[in-house]
Amino acid sequence: MNLTPNQMNLFRRGGLIYSQLYASNEEIFDAAKTFPFDNPALEALAVDPYLTKATQMVVGGRGINLGKVGQSYLRSRDRILQILQTSMGKSYGVREEH
Repeated sequence: MNLTPNQMNLFRRGGLIYSQLYASNEEIFDAAKTFPFDNPALEALAVDPYLTKATQMVVGGRGINLGKVGQSYLRSRDRILQILQTSMGKSYGVREEH
């Protein structure tokens, strides 16, 4: 949650430009600034392969290796499962930034 006081607010006059509150449990999914399911090619898994081939024939372009994209999806899924299993029973608080 972000809070930004307007120009007339006493906090703003005192120098507070913004306050941000966020749950630190988001950090468990952020491994080396790589979030799960962040691969933009994963969208190709939701499209019918025949439609993809027809589009490539009309528009042109390089095909996507669905095998590699599928492996990327499975690796992200497995990482999420492992993260959730190891974080069971842990407590995550709220962090503040001003």
